[in-house]
Amino acid sequence: MIRALRSLFSVNENEIQPLNGIRAFAILFVMLYHFDGAVKIMETFSGMNWIISSIQENLNSGVDLFFILSGFLITRELHANLSKRKRYFTQFYIKRVFRILPAYYLLIIVSTLVMMMKLSALKAMPPTEAIMENIRFVELHINSVVHDALFVSNIFKGGVPHSWALSLLMQFYLFFPPLAYFFYFKKGPATRIALLAVSYITITCARLALADAGTVFNTDYFRFDSVLIGIFLFEAFSLYDKSFTRLRGWRGNLLMALGLAVLIVSHLNQHLFSGTSIIHAKYNLFALGYGLVILPVLTGDSIVGKFFSMRPFIPFSRVSYTMFLWHLITPMVTIGFFKMKGVEMTYGRFYGIFLIYVAGTFIISVALYLLAEYPFHRLKESIIIRSGKQPSTPG
Repeated sequence: MIRALRSLFSVNENEIQPLNGIRAFAILFVMLYHFDGAVKIMETFSGMNWIISSIQENLNSGVDLFFILSGFLITRELHANLSKRKRYFTQFYIKRVFRILPAYYLLIIVSTLVMMMKLSALKAMPPTEAIMENIRFVELHINSVVHDALFVSNIFKGGVPHSWALSLLMQFYLFFPPLAYFFYFKKGPATRIALLAVSYITITCARLALADAGTVFNTDYFRFDSVLIGIFLFEAFSLYDKSFTRLRGWRGNLLMALGLAVLIVSHLNQHLFSGTSIIHAKYNLFALGYGLVILPVLTGDSIVGKFFSMRPFIPFSRVSYTMFLWHLITPMVTIGFFKMKGVEMTYGRFYGIFLIYVAGTFIISVALYLLAEYPFHRLKESIIIRSGKQPSTPG
């Protein structure tokens, strides 16, 4: 147990330290987005400033930040392991399986059991119209869980609302390694950049066109273009290191300022633009803005880079995946505990309860990490060690 706790705070020399802070902020953005949405459904904070309200309504951009980080880190890992040949695939997939599946399937099992108990309780009630509607909703949830389990809930509606993001990433983890090994990494830097540009434009245009045409699935759940921004960052960080060092100082600050400007515009999109296209194109602006901010931060020498490298972010980064999995359940507990329904909110009360929600989710996630994730991390380590690799920190 002590070793497991220490792993939450340990510093891995192979990590790019500022990314721990960025990952921590990504989960905070997603949690604030859902907490804000829950409060607005209850209509208990009528006096919120429109700028703050608009920004919080768009903080689902934290998901795009996760996509960018995954694109960058996975490409970096695959590129570093190219020389391992046979172990290139086995070690990568062993890591992903033991890191993602145990915690994810635990969520699916718990969610399904809760819904089955709710269904039994509903069927025992008088069959009013409202009860029958609730029964249909719960049955749809239970029947859709198979899409979550098969990681296709970004194409077909899943039972767990946020599972679509994990489905997208698992599809990336499944198909990108062989594509990178047999094709992408065999090309020169210029060709790779051209391939990324063509792929990005193609995916974006297809996503926007299908969204306007109307399809059976939500095209915004198919945001592989955000993952490609992360691969772009890898190319800039790894292959153009001499030019990359020039981003230190005023050039990096200028790039970061430009990124922040794009993020501000994209998070206020509903007040600055009209038309339905921006509803879907805003995700491209999110990814572009975050990419421009992250690029100079990767040097680690800027004030912002040093801020994101602070040690308190490390444990949040370590359990950010667990927090993402369970963060839609913990706000309901928080809202119920503080009896927020019918009580007019103030800024102090809103953000105070939000911080308690974050702290509670973090504590629950640490417990789940120790009980349900760390044992599989240890098993993963032992398998990888037997294949000739030294153990690594969880991730």
